[in-house]
Amino acid sequence: MEQRRATGSIVQTAVMGLGLLLTGCAVTPQSSIDRCLCQVPAPHKDNVHVVLVESPIDVAHMGNLPEIREHLRDLGYRNVTYYNPMAMDNIKRPYGVEPDGHAALVAAQVRCARRNNPHARVLLYGWSAGSIIVRDALEILEGCGECVDCVIYVDSRWVGPYSEGKPLPRNVRRTALIYRDPHSSPWFPYEPPECPNAVLYRVRPMGHLSVPTHSDGLEPLMREVSRLTMKGCACL
Repeated sequence: MEQRRATGSIVQTAVMGLGLLLTGCAVTPQSSIDRCLCQVPAPHKDNVHVVLVESPIDVAHMGNLPEIREHLRDLGYRNVTYYNPMAMDNIKRPYGVEPDGHAALVAAQVRCARRNNPHARVLLYGWSAGSIIVRDALEILEGCGECVDCVIYVDSRWVGPYSEGKPLPRNVRRTALIYRDPHSSPWFPYEPPECPNAVLYRVRPMGHLSVPTHSDGLEPLMREVSRLTMKGCACL
C-alpha cells in the first residue's frame, strides 16, 4: 500500500513538473491596475460583459482561462462567462441554435446581454484557436446589426489564414492583439492579423501556453476591461 502511494506521488509530481515545463510557473493572475479597479463602484462593473472563449485545441486547459474568470470576478465583475467548446453546459443553448454551433452560442450570449441590459459593454476574448469562434461570432452578430465594444485575440495564428479571401467583420469598436514576437516560435512563425480599429500589445518571449495568465498577457486585458468600465457605451 505504501509503495503504491509513493508511486502515485511520483507520477503526480512528474505530471505537475511536465505541466510547469510546458507552460511556465502557474501564478495567480494579477495586473498593475487591479487595486484601482477594486475601488470602482459595482454598477459600472455590472455593465461590462466579458466572454472568455477557450481554444478547442487546449483540451487540458493549459491556458488557465478559468483563472482569469475568477480573477475578474474577485475584482467585482459579475458578468464574466467562460466558454469551453469541449463542455457544452457553460452557455445555455437558446432555442434554434444547433449544439455544435459554437460561434452561434457566443453570439447569442452577446445578444442576450444586450437584451437584458441595453447599456451592456461587451468584450470577446479569443485564446489561440478560440479566436476562430470569436471571429465567426462577430460575423453572425454583424448580420444581425449588432456590434461589439472590444475583441481580443490572444497569440492566435489562426485568425489571419482563416480569414483569407473574406473580409474581417467590421462591427468591432476596438480590437486588441496580444501577441509574442514571431521569432518566439521559429518553427511556426506568425504575425497578428490585420484587423480594423486594432491596437497591438507585444509580449516578451515565452511559451505559447503561458501567454493568457502571464503578467504581460494579462495586463492588456485588464486595461481593455478598464476602458470599458470607465467609459460610456462604446457602441454607437
